[in-house]
Amino acid sequence: MKKPRLAVINTHPIQHFAPLWAEIARRGEIDLRVLYCSDWGVKEYKDPGFDRTFRWDVDLLSGYDYEILPILKRPEELSFREVDNPEVGRALDRFQPDVLVLFGYSTRTNWRALAWARRSGRTRVLVFSDSELKHERPLLVRAAKEAVVRAFYSQVDGAMPVGNCNAAYYRHYGLPGDVLYPCPYPVDGSRFLAAAGDAAEARASVRRELGIPEGDFVFGSIGKYIPRKRHADVAAAFLRLPGELRETCRVLLIGDGPDREVLAALAAQGEGRICLTGFINQSRMPAYFAACDALVVASDHDPHPLVVTEGLFLGLPVIASDRIGCIGPDDTVRPGENGLVYAAGNVEELSRAMREMLVDRSKYNQFREQSRRIAATQDTRVAAAKLTEAVVRSLKAEPTTIKERARRLLPLARGDWSSHS
Repeated sequence: MKKPRLAVINTHPIQHFAPLWAEIARRGEIDLRVLYCSDWGVKEYKDPGFDRTFRWDVDLLSGYDYEILPILKRPEELSFREVDNPEVGRALDRFQPDVLVLFGYSTRTNWRALAWARRSGRTRVLVFSDSELKHERPLLVRAAKEAVVRAFYSQVDGAMPVGNCNAAYYRHYGLPGDVLYPCPYPVDGSRFLAAAGDAAEARASVRRELGIPEGDFVFGSIGKYIPRKRHADVAAAFLRLPGELRETCRVLLIGDGPDREVLAALAAQGEGRICLTGFINQSRMPAYFAACDALVVASDHDPHPLVVTEGLFLGLPVIASDRIGCIGPDDTVRPGENGLVYAAGNVEELSRAMREMLVDRSKYNQFREQSRRIAATQDTRVAAAKLTEAVVRSLKAEPTTIKERARRLLPLARGDWSSHS
């Protein structure tokens, strides 16, 4: 039996997805080709979020078939206009995929590829993204976005929700449950843990480097120093802890970016207990996770942060703002099971959650155990099996009819623009 041909379009090589493509190729059940829109990540690029030029220090291209497409201009940001590869249709013509996976609608190249698939009359299109409905926008923006997104999703044949919030997003835009094929956003757990090595030694090494005693409880806030990540909330919440608790814990702000000076000013109030690490590349990140005791994700918008998943592999409980998109009974943050959720921007509520994590050790230990159990459901090998299953099921499904595509557009006529996304 002929193997299905799968084409994937990615904006650039991404550290969390390269192992997934290699695992799918290793399994050998699908003929895979990944088409990259740019060489970000394997060649140096300026990331405005980190406010620096760098390249990842892990291998992102081995073990699978890929092509870096010609692009009109090397992008300075991954925006609709800048990610434009006019040759994508020719690349798809050469490969002739049975299934095409697109990461959302936000680049011109993805719209070009979608149009190619519809003209082909045979290629099924699946969407793999982390979008959710928690991002508030003004009414006129929501109305315009509703029209654009519905136009895009009316032309796809299914999607692979990465969690509860993402599944609700797809249903909102008209995709019925029988074309939703759950698939986790992957983290290569084996590689992540191998990079940490002996977790206890990695923990001790980083703590020695940063001057943190082994007995101190460390809250880690990981990501670019940009406003939407709200690292300042984590520092401010720490400063509101009672003095006797502050003396038992620390905050690590792991990252870099334009908010560095603001965060440094807050850290100065922490009597040495709030540390800004600066940029940490991929090979060293597992050791910094190991140095932490709990993860805090304070963002006011973060669709499905993979720092949460990475933390799970090391058994880290999570304190999460209610505006991130990985919260739910089948997702990576499960309130009351492996973490606590608070209202985004409410520093006092965040401080109470940190206090609870420090004081209730029984709950903390239960959260640690559950985090490790959830991690096993998010591994690259699980994702490879689920994505393969999605490809096979989509090819067996009945073709999407014109009537069904029209149905997905109907809420426009009703003026149903209630989505935040």
